[in-house]
Amino acid sequence: MTIPLQIRDAATVALKSIRTLYANPETIQQIYLYHMPERIYKDRLIVRELDTKVVNAVIFTINKEDHTLGNMIRDQLLKDPNVLFAGYKQSHPMEHKFELRIQTKSAEYTPQDALTNSLTDLITELSLFEERFKNALKQKKYEGLNKVWMKFWMNDHNS
Repeated sequence: MTIPLQIRDAATVALKSIRTLYANPETIQQIYLYHMPERIYKDRLIVRELDTKVVNAVIFTINKEDHTLGNMIRDQLLKDPNVLFAGYKQSHPMEHKFELRIQTKSAEYTPQDALTNSLTDLITELSLFEERFKNALKQKKYEGLNKVWMKFWMNDHNS
């Protein structure tokens, strides 16, 4: 029974991280910031930097997070038909930040829009997963209580 608990914990942590990124108004404003010197914004959750080598591309540095969130966001971005490229890298395992590079097909649909949409979709998916998981746990607990009650009732009435 430890695997479902690990899955639940991972989903809860991921959902909390995504909600922290998305629900904080300051974070959403940070997504729309242009490149600022690292010394000014090094403590920010998200730092946006235009990719000068590729058209319609942006590099987001997301601090205080790791592979768990990076991979989830990248996978969600790749489901978007307007996203041409999405990838992330973590420079070092001991650093709790990753760089997320997003390139879109057109200038009308910006990488910021793609990131915002992917975070919204992830919150929806993980909320649904959390709800279904809790319902499954309640069902298992209910079935377990029924078995205990049946054993008690059978022992009490067979004597």
